[in-house]
Formats: sequence, C-alpha cells, structure tokens
Amino acid sequence: MKTQTILIALQFLLPLCNVLSMTAADQTKKQTVDYKQAGSLEIKADVYHYADSKVRPTVVLLHGGALIMGHRENLSNAVKDFAFTNGYVLVSFDYRLAPETKLPAIIEDIEDALRWLRREGPKRFHLDPERIAVTEKAPLAAESLGRLEPSP
Repeated sequence: MKTQTILIALQFLLPLCNVLSMTAADQTKKQTVDYKQAGSLEIKADVYHYADSKVRPTVVLLHGGALIMGHRENLSNAVKDFAFTNGYVLVSFDYRLAPETKLPAIIEDIEDALRWLRREGPKRFHLDPERIAVTEKAPLAAESLGRLEPSP
C-alpha cells in the first residue's frame, strides 16, 4: 500500500518537477538591436537568446518578399520551433528593400548583418561564431552568403 501510494504520488509530482526545474536560462528572450545605420535609417535585428552564458549555435532567418516587402518578424513557426527545441540562438534581420534601395546595397546589408553577428554575437548573446546556419526565403541570401569569407 505504501509503495503504491508513493508511485501514484510520483506520477503527479515528476511532471510538476520538470516544469518547475525550467529556469530563466531555459527561456529565450527577444532583443531588438540596431546592427547597421544607413543614412538616417537604423536597420534592426531580432535576437532570441538565452539568459545563461552557455555558448550556443545560431540559426539566422532572412525573410523573403521578392526584395520589395517583408520584415524580420515574419518568422516561420517551423524555424522557431527547430531553434528553440534545440537550444539555438535565433536571429532575424531586416534589410533595406527595393525599389528605394538597389540590389548591391541590399546584398551589402545582409553581408553587414552577418559580419555584425560574428563580431558582436559571441559577447552579447553567447553564440558560437563558427556555428551559424542561415535559412532564407529568398535567393538574395544565397547571393550574399557566397561572397562572405568565411562563409556561415
């Protein structure tokens, strides 16, 4: 009887312990930062990072929109779920859009974004600059990534 009571209690307590054991370090925090200034325009990124100091790999999402629309907050649930389930830092960058901005400047924004991430990411967000994966919804990303050294 005593053993049965303990087993029944454990069935209810163990799931509760798992929930309670999640610390603030297990939760992502969204931080919006300016990664570049282009004239008077501040170009922003959303960084979803953890409160701990564990060095983590990173997933970068570059939004689609045929270069004329889109926003860093247009995150795919699949990418968010993958990043958060696996403990990755997630970064989503804005970049200037056409027709106001021509293609070379748009590509430059993405190159600058990835350089900024490699430079600032390790100290500000505890990410590993050698473990950055990029996913995108536009061919623009492939163009800009091929021009970076070292490539992400």
